[in-house]
Amino acid sequence: MTALFRHIHRALQPGGVMVFSTLGPGSLQELKRAWQSVDDHQHVNDFIPVRELENAILGSGFATLELRRRRQVLHYPKLQRLTRELKGIGAHNLNDKRPSGLVSRAKLTRLISSYERYRNDNGLLPATYEVVYGVLRKSRLERN
Repeated sequence: MTALFRHIHRALQPGGVMVFSTLGPGSLQELKRAWQSVDDHQHVNDFIPVRELENAILGSGFATLELRRRRQVLHYPKLQRLTRELKGIGAHNLNDKRPSGLVSRAKLTRLISSYERYRNDNGLLPATYEVVYGVLRKSRLERN
């Protein structure tokens, strides 16, 4: 992670600003817990802890103008809408402990049943995202 920020730091002009957003470890916890009740595979990606992100920024030479976290909850009438949306944005399971092959109908039924415990009073299923926003600046005195 530090290497990424260092590379961006080198590419920016002195005084240049980098703005980014990424997902934090609080993202998709409902989906992660629902899958944990189904099997021992890892079906949801791990997201970078904020402390690790802060350390990478510190080690790259950037000054942090702003770094904040925001919790956002999206709601879905059915779990399939959430999973289709994740697939549609190109979200892929990158974990070493991910399952190989397709998910059986029995496991999918157990997943849906497990996720149902999160259904709210409005009849919707939540999907929580922890979004981390950052604004970084390269010193005006530095050269590339």
